[in-house]
Amino acid sequence: MRFIRYEPQDPPQVESVQEGGKPVLRITANDPILGRTVVIDADALALAAAVVPSAGTREVAACSRSR
Repeated sequence: MRFIRYEPQDPPQVESVQEGGKPVLRITANDPILGRTVVIDADALALAAAVVPSAGTREVAACSRSR
């Protein structure tokens, strides 16, 4: 499993290719940490939106620590 962070203006490119007679998903993305483009061949791809905590999260966490 690999997680790739990207900016909305520079999303990963995904294409279906044949590799050794088998269908493969080829993901090409700019990796900001490595500072270069990476290419990953995968069997499956899962897309997820970023998770941003709600404004009250710190307050709830502070209450649970004081108990």
